[in-house]
Order: sequence, then structure tokens, then C-alpha cells
Amino acid sequence: MLKITQIIATYVAILTTGFITTDLHAADLTEAAARDVNVVINPHPRAELARETVHGWRFEQDIADWEAAHHIESAQSQDGVMVIETNGSDPYLFSPLLEVPTTEAMSIRVRIRSEAGGDGQLFWATDDGPHFTESRSKRFTMEHDGKWHEYDVPIQPTGTTITRLRLDPAQATGRIEVSHFTIDTVQLHPLEIERVQAEGDAFHAWVRYHGEGEQRVTVASHFKSGPSQVQQQHEKTLSSGDVWRATFEIDDASWGRDGKAPVARFDVEASTAGVEPVSRRVRLHRENAATPENWKTISNETLTVRLHPRGLFARIYREGERVALIGPLVTLANGDSAGMDVQTQGDRATLIGEEARVTLRLEGAQLHATVEAEEEVEALVTRVLGDLEQGLLPGLEHLGAGEWSSSKADIETEEHVRFEPPRMHVTMPLLAVVTDRVSVAMLYNDLSENRPIFASPNFFDGTADHRMSVRGERIEAVLRFDEAWGEQRLEDLITWAYKTRGMADVAERPRSTDEQFALSLHALNGVLRNDNGWGHCAEESWARNFYADHAGTIWRLTGEMPDVPELVRGGAHLPNDSAYFASGRAQQWLNQVNGEAARLRDIQREDGSYGYDGKYARTHFEDTASGHNGKQAATLLTHAWYTGNADSLAAGLKTLEYAKRFRTPRGAQVWEMPMHTPDVLAAARLVRAYVLAYRLTGDEDHLTEAKRWAISGLPFLYQWQMGDEAAMPWAVIAVYGATNWEAPNWIGLPVQWCGLPYADALLMLAEHDETFDWTHVAEGILVSAEWQMYDEGEMAGTLPDSFVLDAGERRGPNINPCAMVSLRLRLEGDLANLAVAEADGRRVVSPYPVSFEGDVARIEASPGQRYQIVIDGERVLTIDSQGVDEVNAW
Repeated sequence: MLKITQIIATYVAILTTGFITTDLHAADLTEAAARDVNVVINPHPRAELARETVHGWRFEQDIADWEAAHHIESAQSQDGVMVIETNGSDPYLFSPLLEVPTTEAMSIRVRIRSEAGGDGQLFWATDDGPHFTESRSKRFTMEHDGKWHEYDVPIQPTGTTITRLRLDPAQATGRIEVSHFTIDTVQLHPLEIERVQAEGDAFHAWVRYHGEGEQRVTVASHFKSGPSQVQQQHEKTLSSGDVWRATFEIDDASWGRDGKAPVARFDVEASTAGVEPVSRRVRLHRENAATPENWKTISNETLTVRLHPRGLFARIYREGERVALIGPLVTLANGDSAGMDVQTQGDRATLIGEEARVTLRLEGAQLHATVEAEEEVEALVTRVLGDLEQGLLPGLEHLGAGEWSSSKADIETEEHVRFEPPRMHVTMPLLAVVTDRVSVAMLYNDLSENRPIFASPNFFDGTADHRMSVRGERIEAVLRFDEAWGEQRLEDLITWAYKTRGMADVAERPRSTDEQFALSLHALNGVLRNDNGWGHCAEESWARNFYADHAGTIWRLTGEMPDVPELVRGGAHLPNDSAYFASGRAQQWLNQVNGEAARLRDIQREDGSYGYDGKYARTHFEDTASGHNGKQAATLLTHAWYTGNADSLAAGLKTLEYAKRFRTPRGAQVWEMPMHTPDVLAAARLVRAYVLAYRLTGDEDHLTEAKRWAISGLPFLYQWQMGDEAAMPWAVIAVYGATNWEAPNWIGLPVQWCGLPYADALLMLAEHDETFDWTHVAEGILVSAEWQMYDEGEMAGTLPDSFVLDAGERRGPNINPCAMVSLRLRLEGDLANLAVAEADGRRVVSPYPVSFEGDVARIEASPGQRYQIVIDGERVLTIDSQGVDEVNAW
């Protein structure tokens, strides 16, 4: 495990060379992969010097020759604005033809008032790229609150001329108004402070010169701690594109009058002739400095908080050890810290200033904080000390040891930068970091008004701590400071957050169970079916086969087995093998599951793991992952559960023993996703595998691991609701990344089918564990899916592959409902797949509920039905049911 000095050295190496030179991971990470993955983020955009509008439109008389092209019912001038009424999920308009010369930096500004939903997108065509493509477009997050908002979208078009624009103003039906639209040229500052880094007694600032020719550049630093101020200055001549690392000493004078202050403000300013300087502000913390006597203190038996006398910073001690810094407590819009008078009494503090008011209260290991301000502020900037073991920004980041947030491991487009995401991308109001010194979670009150910020390591200040904060005008938060890694894991913080906040309610179902099943049958007998069988998805491009999952679903719902010439195993996202047993093909099923398990046993590596050498391993630090192993272990242990096969049991347990080393659910969808990408399906596979291991062995350690992986899946689920969107609570973000590292980017875009296997695994766990109401979670996931399901039109009865929450837009391909039927049956207390009864080492597999009474297997079947059972994984028996059938399994 790397220590702070190694992390700092690694960070500096990246800043200097552009790539990593010290391994941050447990396994080898190649230099090429590291260059692609870990990039230092500049949270401050390059400054503008000037802006000029070179073309624009207003819509006071007409719509200025804009052309409504797709999913737009009408576009007309009304009350001085262009009023757009959309009638579909992909509305867009074309501008008139243009001849606008391009420059290095341009921006499109559009003022919109919308009551629709989804993101906006701007496309541009140029003389060298006359067609609209994703590569010549820019998405922007929109607010659909019926209020005016101006969106400033920077673009860098190629070619010499912009020839046309396309505006996609939403992704849903609704009314949209546009008051004006401009194309601007932007003059950017020739200097940019790209990076900063504290290193021991030095501070580095990387300055890039973007101008032409050569220019003399001055870089100055201003250290300020209390009333003292120290300035250092360097000069150098830079050529176009040069990057200069300017280094400043951090001596005692930098830390206040007596050289002992624990915190200091550091302003870096870069200047050259003819333009205003650019600056960047950071705040440094000297960990080994004593806390000055004039700082004020609140404390209890676990925590001590020492507050700067003007309310600028707080140092956090847990059981006497310094573990974190909160600073600034409040940052104003201009970047200054809000000064406040501090009053303390026992375990409470009140801080009052002209711009903000803060109250603090200690309760055990928790710090309760309330922030109220006149305008939006960034507050409770918490810097967690120690080496990163795990980190979480729910919906966007799930980090393991030494990993970096906003890396390119899962997304290589500019969307990899996600330190301050749109609210709709965040699944629950929690931030968490676990280090080798402390575990810290921040649970805040309101995602509809607050926005989180997360950076690990802290690229805002160039320090090796881990930074998290919240923006808003009113913020209520609870910070928990718990034990270090080893005693605590990320799952413990997730558990605390869920139990503190409570689980989201499950929305009212859109239809009854009978209506839901009728809708599902409508799709299975209609858009999904042709003479060759059923499709996994409804679109004709998906092959039709006589899938066992579809046939078994129809049999469960109707009692009638479809007349099919063959059965092809699979077809749905939850298995339903009952069709084999209802159609006299149980031996075929047995041969298939035996063969599948034998193949997995043959390719298992000596240590129990399964490797992957495909293209999606490129940005991962090893050739295996939790989800990849979980899938194989679940298959092996399912085989052992059905057949009693000792070899499959031993192999599956060996894989699960290896899997205890994993910390992050990832690597379950390597048909299109990077192996490194956090993935809820990985959690699902591992929960299922460990529950089966517990059932087969009775070993409580397996149940402990099953609970750990179940908890790791919870941050993938939305726990809040924007507006009245019933599908939002319990909607599932499947992965924290993008297909092929580029597109689609699945962050903020629910893919509910990935939650269905997770829900199914939770129902298994619910039979053995009461940590949470796992049945409630599974119900929530399914009800969200039922709301997302098509209830009319050609695709009625299918589930869209993805669902745009604030737009209500369904995106194909459109998936069969078999897994949803299986979950609803289980939640109603009915059998969905195969039942297993075991006694004294003997087992029976049946398509009907089965139990042992002594030596007799008692099967609750349907009178007149012919079906089969499998005994001890070897013998197939055909039964003509009398209703309740008894079989001597011995």
C-alpha cells in the first residue's frame, strides 16, 4: 500500500511527464494505460479576455428562417420569442445556411425557457465537415423548470467556416421558448495555470503559454496566513505551447507571523505584457503544526473540532488523532472564505458572519452542520487525510485503493471530468472516503437544491488529501468520522447513510399484477414473436429463437406450454428453465448445465480466478475483476445447488475465496464496457454466488460477503425524486462509464434491466439476512421498471434498454419482459424458475414447489399436467400429476 510520500511523488511525476511512474494499484499498470487513465484535472477553465457576437438571431417578428426538422409539432414567433412545441423524444431544428468564419475558440449562447426534459445538444456543420455528427456536437445540461436560463456552449470547430447549426432543445415532449441565439468568437487569455502541487517545502505551479511567438512571463505567489503576506516571483521567456513549472519555497514566513499557523492561503498569479493577470487560489494545510491557542474547541468523547477564530477552517480529531480538515467552512462566489464570529459551548458552535451562518453540533462520531447563506456557496470543504482505500460519489465514482476520480479508466471523452456533476447524475446525497487513517462520510439533505463536489486526490489545492464538499444556499449535513480501513469499509458508510436517511419509498404501481402479466403476454405473443421463435429484444435485427426463458414465462402465466420444436437456453436477463421440465426436455437441460460447469472448471486458474484478455481490459490494472469472477462462481454454484456436484461446489468456493480480495463491483459487462468500470451486475453476480455458497455449506462467512456485495450495489440506485417522475426512485444506473470508453455515456441514464438480476439476488439474500429490507429494495427496482415499460403502441409490454428520467424518453432496443415477470412472481410468493429440495445429501429439482417429508419428495403441482423432475443431478423422472405428487427419492 502506498504512503503519502509515494502518492505525492506519483502525482508530481504525472504533472511533470504527463503519465504515472509509480504504481498506484495492487497489480501492474502499464505506463501506456496509466497515461490514458490518470490525468490531472484543472477545475478552473481558461480565462476569457474578450467576446464578440459574430452572428445571431432574435425572434420578435418570425423564427428567422429556422427550420423545424424532427419531432416538432410547431415552431412560431410569439410575444417576441420562438415557441417550440415538441411531439417526440428527439426534437431538433436547423438554422438557415451560414458563412461564419471559424476562430480558435468560439461559443454558442442560447437563452431558453423549457417545460420539457432531457439534455440539450448543439451540432455544427463546417466547410470540411458538412454533415451533423456526434463528433461535431456538444451536449449541455438543461433546467426544465419553466424559468429562463442562458446556456453558454464552448465549441472548437474545424475548417474555415461554420455552414449550419442544429439545435436539439430537449429530449421530451413539451413547450420550449427561445429568446435569442448567438454565435460568439472568444479571445482566451494567453496564459493558463494548468496545475498546482504542494510537495514538502515547495509549491509548484504549471503555467502554459498559448500565445504566438515568444513572451516574457512572470509568475508570482502570495502566501497569506492571518495578517502576514509573503510574495515570491519568477520570470521566464516562453514560446507558444511551452509549459513552465514555477517552484516556490514554503518557509516559516509562509505560515503566519510566528511561522506556526496550520493553514495558509496561497495565490498564484501569472502575467505578461498587455493583458490582465490570471490567478489561482489554493489553501494549504500543515499537518504537523500545533493548533494555535486562540482557536476555539468543541468536543465530546469521540471527536474534537478546533475552529479558526474567524471561522475559516476546522481541524478534526478522532480519539485524539488529527484525521481531517474542513476548510474553508464557507467559500463565497468570489472565491473568498466567509469570515464569521465563532461562539462555542461544549459540543456545539455557532458561527455568524455577514454572508453566512453555520451551526455545528457533535453527536458521537458525527458532526451535524447547517449552513445558511444569502447566495449559493461552497461549504464544508472536507479534506480527508491518509492513503485512499475506497471512495464514493454515488452514480459516478466508486474508487478502489489509490485510484483517481475523474480518470479516463471508464470514459475517455471530455465527459470523464465529473468532479461537479449535474444533480440528475447523482443517485443519493452521500460522499464517502475511506483511508488508512479514517473513514469519512458526508450525508447532506437535498439533491434538488444542493450539488456535490468530489476530488481524489485533491486537484483543487494540489495536495494528497481527498476533497469533498456541497454547493447550495442552505445545506444540512451530517459528517461521520469513523475508524480507518481494516476496521471500516465503504459498505459500512453506505449502511450508515441508508439507515440514517431511510430508504426511498416505492412508488405506487402503474398497474395491477393481472394487468402487468397481461401486458407482458401481449408482447410475448406479439412484437417479440415470429415463426422462428422470440427475440431477446423486439427489433427485427435481434434473432428469433425458441428461448427457454420465454417459453417458461408463458407457461408460468398461462399454464400452457407453447408448442415449440426445440428449446434454446436463455433469452432473458433472469433464467427460467422450467420449460425444459414442462416439455419433457429435462435431460437436455441436465446435459447442458453439466457441460457448462465442466467447461468452467476446465478453464479456472490455479488460484481460483478467471482471466480476461479482451480489448476491454486496456485501462484496468489487472486481467480479472469482481464481476467477471462472480459470474463464473454463480454459474458453478448454481450447478452445485441443482445437482449436488462436488467438483462444481469446490471450484465455485475456490473462486469466491479469491474474490474476497476485490473491493469494487466491476467488470461484469465486458461485451461493451471497460473491465475497470463499476457495475451493478457485478454486485448481483457476487450476491447470488455467496448466498448459494452459504446455502450449500452453512458457512456464515459467505453470508457476510453476500451482504457486503449487496450493500455495494445500493449507490447505483436513485434514492430521490425530481418532480413527479414515478420511475426515478429505485431507477438503476448500471455502470459508471461509457461503452467503448466513448458513447453512450451511461452516467445519469438508467438501464433498468441491469437492476433486475440484482433485485433477484437480493430476494435470495432476504431469506437469510435482515440488515436491510432487501425485499423493499427489490420491489422498488421492479416498480421503477414497470413505470419505464411501454404500456401502449407497437412496443407495449417491452422494457426499454434505457430511460431518460427528466424527459421520460424510452430508448431501445426494447427488451422482453420475462425477467420482470419472474421478479413479480417471486414478490407475490410464487415460484418463477426451478425449485430445489435437499435432505440428507439427496436433492430434487422440480418446476413446482417441492419439499421433503422423510424419504418422500412432496411436489405441489397441477392436476393433469405431465412434467419431469431431476433427482441427485443424475436421474430424470416423468410424472403425470395428481395435484400433490409424492416421490420416493431414495
